[in-house]
Amino acid sequence: LKPSWVMDEAYSSAQRISQLVSSSFGPCGLDTLVVADGKKLVTNSASRTLGAATARSPLARIILRHVQKVTDGLGDGTGTLVLLLEGALGCSAAALRAGEARAVEVAQCFSFVEQSLIPSVVAPLLQRLEYCEESTEKHVRGLVRSSLGANFPPGVCEHLGTLFWEWLSTNAGDDLGSAVQELKRRDLICIPVSLITQHATVQGRDGRSALSASRTVRGHIVSGVLGHPAMPMAQEGGLLVILEPDASVPVHTSEPGKAFLASADLAMIAVEVLWQSGVRVILSASQVHETWRGALSQRGIMLIQLVEEDDLK
Repeated sequence: LKPSWVMDEAYSSAQRISQLVSSSFGPCGLDTLVVADGKKLVTNSASRTLGAATARSPLARIILRHVQKVTDGLGDGTGTLVLLLEGALGCSAAALRAGEARAVEVAQCFSFVEQSLIPSVVAPLLQRLEYCEESTEKHVRGLVRSSLGANFPPGVCEHLGTLFWEWLSTNAGDDLGSAVQELKRRDLICIPVSLITQHATVQGRDGRSALSASRTVRGHIVSGVLGHPAMPMAQEGGLLVILEPDASVPVHTSEPGKAFLASADLAMIAVEVLWQSGVRVILSASQVHETWRGALSQRGIMLIQLVEEDDLK
């Protein structure tokens, strides 16, 4: 068992989040969650769902039954929701029956956000961090708001931004400093292919793995170009440059239409990892299979295909 002061501290912060949610949304109804086909969770707000999932309610039981099954393949923002629900509703059936689930859910939600969600978004946020004259703290808070704003009211985003910065200052000081210096120099940074392929295994026609987690792809953060105010939001952010003809990344095929036995589900998972890594634009000299082109387009990642001048005639 955790010391009582740890639980008190977690519950105190959970109360703060709960109060912010209530002041922003008011009472929550049960119609904020839709379960379709037994595997999809769709909601307009993670906070409203937490407020609706009271102890012993049918909604709580539905969430508890389905939340583990829906982590993969969900759309924009919903992955964060599922992670929050997984932490918040990962309490026992006994707690639900005992009528203690409401407090436990919120406390576990906060604990999960602090211990799992915040560390998991450190790398993507650092990759998106570009040097500016503002304080680094203010810029990081802005990135947190832009990343989580679709799922939380402003007050909760502000609170999570504070938690993130405190965690980052304590646990990632050296990494943060080196990233800022690197971005000042506008140097290329490496994006490990493992970020893209950690959830996917694709077999090539010869039976060998078509993706290699040992390779790295050269990518860099573009400032003042991709972030132009006139450019759609989906096109802002990191630029992944694929210039090697034999690059071992999901979007490359040496023989278009043949090199990968890739399913649409696999493409969607790999593209989601690209998005979570901060990639918004892919500039590729390699051929891109139509399966991957469709998945990239659906996720809002721009693909720029480099071709020889002769191909344009």
